[in-house]
Amino acid sequence: MHRAFDWQPFVKQHWEKTPARLALPAPVLPAEQVFQAAISACAPFRHGTRFRALPDARFFVEAARLAAPGTLLPGEDDATLSAFSRRASTHLDGASFQLHIEQPFMFDFALWSALCDFLRGLLERVGVPVLPMATDLLLGRFTRGPQGVTKRPHHSLVTLVLQGKLRVRLWKKLWGTPPNETEDFDRHLDKATTLEAGPGEVLYVASRYWQLEEAQGDCMAVRVWIPVKGSRPTDTVKDVLVGLLEARHAHDERVPYHPYP
Repeated sequence: MHRAFDWQPFVKQHWEKTPARLALPAPVLPAEQVFQAAISACAPFRHGTRFRALPDARFFVEAARLAAPGTLLPGEDDATLSAFSRRASTHLDGASFQLHIEQPFMFDFALWSALCDFLRGLLERVGVPVLPMATDLLLGRFTRGPQGVTKRPHHSLVTLVLQGKLRVRLWKKLWGTPPNETEDFDRHLDKATTLEAGPGEVLYVASRYWQLEEAQGDCMAVRVWIPVKGSRPTDTVKDVLVGLLEARHAHDERVPYHPYP
């Protein structure tokens, strides 16, 4: 079904050039099933905090992260995203909040397969990246992304809006001057390109752009970060080799020397 989507016009006009909003002929992922995947991913975090584990769930209120949100996370009693949002909003006295889940489909092959099937036509035209794609899920009620400006260096971003509306403000920025806490974002937003998408639509952001996200009411969206710079695997290969050497010599306390003379 999703292979029928024609990526060729998008690649020719927008890929690594300009932002775009695409209307899909059919939903890629069912919103109800994705929300259930979010409940499953959050289940361990409702009983405590996990470290260095995937899927990783992070809960933000306004611009602050709650270290241990507990039962504030979605659970089996939350029938829908709207029901969860009402419960969380009531508990937080109406404050904006966002749940961010890294690698949400790690244990749901059906959803991951459907997402890969949708992206296959794109990768057939632009090339399959050597480095892995990163996927995350955003849901909640947030007027402005609590994590601030969104950017993964040297990655293009494809965002599928599953429920509600998502607005993004986009602008180009030099890599040598990353944003910081004191930067005046409004100065960029005045000149930013604005895109807004609803269910069944996709937003695309090229790697040269920074973006700021805003939800319009209850919102749920899946983001896929696609590596676009071919030289980046060098760093990953280096890390793998260093890890192999450290594992091999983990108990060898001798200082290495070259033979002399």
